[in-house]
Amino acid sequence: MSVTPVVKNGKSCWQVQVIRGATRIRRFLDRKKFLRQDALALEREILNDLDTQQRDGATATTTTPTRSTTSTTTAPPPTSVVLPEPALVTFADFAERYLALQDPQKSDYTNKVRNVRLHLVPLFGQAPLAAITRQHVDDLRVRLRTPHGERATSRRARCRPDAPLTRRRKGGPKSPKTINNVLATLRAILHLACDYDLILKVPRILFEREAHKDPDFLDFDEAEALIGAAPPEWKLVLRTAIRTGLRRGELLELRWRDVHLEGPSPYLRVSRSTREDRGAGRVIKEPKGRRARSVPLTAALAADLRRMRWMSG
Repeated sequence: MSVTPVVKNGKSCWQVQVIRGATRIRRFLDRKKFLRQDALALEREILNDLDTQQRDGATATTTTPTRSTTSTTTAPPPTSVVLPEPALVTFADFAERYLALQDPQKSDYTNKVRNVRLHLVPLFGQAPLAAITRQHVDDLRVRLRTPHGERATSRRARCRPDAPLTRRRKGGPKSPKTINNVLATLRAILHLACDYDLILKVPRILFEREAHKDPDFLDFDEAEALIGAAPPEWKLVLRTAIRTGLRRGELLELRWRDVHLEGPSPYLRVSRSTREDRGAGRVIKEPKGRRARSVPLTAALAADLRRMRWMSG
């Protein structure tokens, strides 16, 4: 009897294998949809079926033709399989399930993974989901606020062992924005556990007060000074970014087919964006909001783009 993680047809699965005498039963469950406890419950269900057959007088020989074949597809769990008791589900196991359900293409996926593995699992780890209370959440807030005493890794700190601690160091203290991001990830995990009926309710989570600052925009003189100081090949790029407000990924994916200069109202059609992925390099994706949009162009910017298009042939 065993429950092991395997890769089946390119998918990550739980392999449930039961061997009793000449009988071998093997089933697979999708790890993105089922926990390890679900696989253990399926294993118990198979064992109960075998015990029932033996009590009814069935022999191993009669069960071999129907049970010894290996399933090549992912088998759904029996209808009698239920989620395990909340006391058996640890935070670390359920956090992995939560991450498996997230979209890796979204911009906040990396932050969620970092919040889980650097801040939440080290504190909650093997604690049962049902044991997490408001007090534990407050302990997390205090932990993130408190510096752990690690010095900065700058050259000055390495050359001067007596250098005072700085605010930029590994281990804290974290900014209110970072603390709120970690708490938001914790809340999402607990809400998913509540939807699965693994906990009765989500403990109250208080967020840090963040200082709201007005965005600092370039004025007209600063914008012209920036464009004037840029290399010649970047001047039009900077002017387009300033006049349209496109994001960096959207600007990098802009093509001439997206530039519509004919007619009285020239515009840009923004339908793609790009970002750097550590594992896959540059990834093309939809723009923010997952919807294409049109951005009007000023007369001066449209004239510059016409001139550049004419020069580029």
